[in-house]
Amino acid sequence: MLVSPEIVAAGTAATFLGYSTWQVAETFWESWRHSNEARQRRLEHASQAAAKIEQARIEGVLKSPYNAATGWRQMVIAETVDESSDCRSFYLVDAAGEVLPTFIPGQHLLIQLPVDKHGRKPLRCYSLSDAPDPRYYRLTIKRVPVTKADIDRTKNGLSDYLHAGLREGDSVLVKGPQGHFHVDPNFKGPLVLMALGIGITPMISMLRWSLQTHPGREVYLFFQVRNSEQHPFATVLNKWRAERSEVKVTTFYSRPEAHELKGIHFDETGRFDVTRLSPFLPSARSKYYLCGPNEWMMDFEKQLIIAGVQAEDVAWESFGGETPAAVSASQAAPNPDSVAPLHSTVSFKRTEKSAVWNQEHKSLLDLAEANDIAVESGCRSGVCGACVVKKLCGKVKYTKSPSVPVAEGDILTCISQPDGDLEIDA
Repeated sequence: MLVSPEIVAAGTAATFLGYSTWQVAETFWESWRHSNEARQRRLEHASQAAAKIEQARIEGVLKSPYNAATGWRQMVIAETVDESSDCRSFYLVDAAGEVLPTFIPGQHLLIQLPVDKHGRKPLRCYSLSDAPDPRYYRLTIKRVPVTKADIDRTKNGLSDYLHAGLREGDSVLVKGPQGHFHVDPNFKGPLVLMALGIGITPMISMLRWSLQTHPGREVYLFFQVRNSEQHPFATVLNKWRAERSEVKVTTFYSRPEAHELKGIHFDETGRFDVTRLSPFLPSARSKYYLCGPNEWMMDFEKQLIIAGVQAEDVAWESFGGETPAAVSASQAAPNPDSVAPLHSTVSFKRTEKSAVWNQEHKSLLDLAEANDIAVESGCRSGVCGACVVKKLCGKVKYTKSPSVPVAEGDILTCISQPDGDLEIDA
């Protein structure tokens, strides 16, 4: 135990006053022990109180008629595993021990965390990173550090919170699995998986599923990361490649360290494009799946089509950005009938606020947030359905087709605009 200079000085003075060194040490030890025990009791009490509040919140949300109808589930973090310096896997099990619904590899979960001080519910979509298993779901999340203390976690900083704030035994609210980006379960030919960074997560799910359900089917994985420090799943990928001849993994390091060796840590250096990959690609018709930054996916899809791949054989994932359909729509000539009026009044019934719509806002969600009105959101691109609200009066127009079913009278605020004056339940 380290002793501060102040304690040493006090002990020396006490010795001069007639106390033995042992008596002084024992006195300070007892004082420190009692103080530390009291501190531990306060921390334990605070932790128990926080756990009770969180459990009450989760139970309240699950008992809500709206959330019961939309399928939220309480799950417990059974285990966490660090996959790289910045990626961590969270193994989730049902809080009541129930068997979990299956999913199609490539689909995602929607995670909800406690309401922040602004009254907003942080939600985010994360791809499932393992093959379907009725016992657990696995999410692998890359930590993106944040520097601002007062950050709006509905838009960013959620991964930082998940890494720093969640431990084994903690509960989260989960919705899903869902999503239209997934492997084609009826296709029997080769799979070509292309991922940058954390885009590997749905690819790991597809690859493990294929090994389990279609042994012998060739799967090509092209994976680009910075170096071995940021190389999640390196061990399991190398194991599959060594043990299963149908697995073809090619890893690119964009910035390898001096000690990292080609042929051991990685296969190629730099960044890959279709020209570099053409010698490795299968000649038979294949399904291509892309996951990475939006600009890269859009460009790579174009490269593949130019190289002769059919557009229907290419699929890619997008959270918080545009999907291929939206990109095509945005590049087409604008249709005057689909453009929202320049000025409309949008009334938010529950918050008793109104706001004037203009073309500076991309969506109703954008308008709500600009006026400090809390509306749930996740993917922000019409994929997850988290931003659904009731339309009470008026009409809306979508900037793209929703990727999830929308009930009669509901709207997705992240991809909708008012078509005249509008009232919504938000």
